[in-house]
Amino acid sequence: MDTMKAFAHWISNRSVAWTVVAVVTIMAGAGLFQLRNIQQDDDILAFLPKENPDVGLFYDVNKRFGSLDLALVGVETEDVFDPAFLGRLKRVTKELKDISGLDHVLSLANVVDFRPDLDKGGIVTAPTIRTIPKTSEEIRDLRAHVMSKDHLVGNLVSADAKAVQVLCFLAYGADPREMAAAIRSKVEEVFPQAWPLQDGNITCQTCHDVLLPMKADPLLQSANPAFLRGAPYETLSDFCFACDCVVFN
Repeated sequence: MDTMKAFAHWISNRSVAWTVVAVVTIMAGAGLFQLRNIQQDDDILAFLPKENPDVGLFYDVNKRFGSLDLALVGVETEDVFDPAFLGRLKRVTKELKDISGLDHVLSLANVVDFRPDLDKGGIVTAPTIRTIPKTSEEIRDLRAHVMSKDHLVGNLVSADAKAVQVLCFLAYGADPREMAAAIRSKVEEVFPQAWPLQDGNITCQTCHDVLLPMKADPLLQSANPAFLRGAPYETLSDFCFACDCVVFN
């Protein structure tokens, strides 16, 4: 008790109290100044000790067989088999492959397919989309062929044929933030942006349009009080799917 009384008497001294206030103020100011250096890191491995044997093994496998960092680009359209859309998808796939820091890019435009060799027999490998279809018959045949492939539907093309996914595999050691910015820039050259990202990350403004109240009619505002982009939605899961996959439209 004598120690606590002595400390209380000391801290209640006017000069000491003002010194404490000054020190706290300086520390708070220094902390605010350092806020500009804070960076968001979504890499779980960054928080694990590299000296741990299991973590070290994971890094070694990652280095030998390629990075496990994967960027997903979702693109929504009325019909993925529309020749104009397929042309843009083929273009963006090719241009993404040219980005330094990407090992491989996979989409419906370049995925390999296995087909029977009707002339020589056996099986041959060839691109699923060899040429962009031009006639309605070619579009119909391509649609039937692609939608019959279980490994494509639900992975590279949606079941309703209104969205595709582009998989961008990062090279080992590539900076995820820089790659996200490069991928975003390249995709925006081909597809206009509908779901904006902030430094490659999903933020509040990605899903919520803060300008919507100024341009939407009163009925839509009452039906969409959270200002969700692309509303109205029949169910909340429809919005969650859109916000998670359809970053570029």
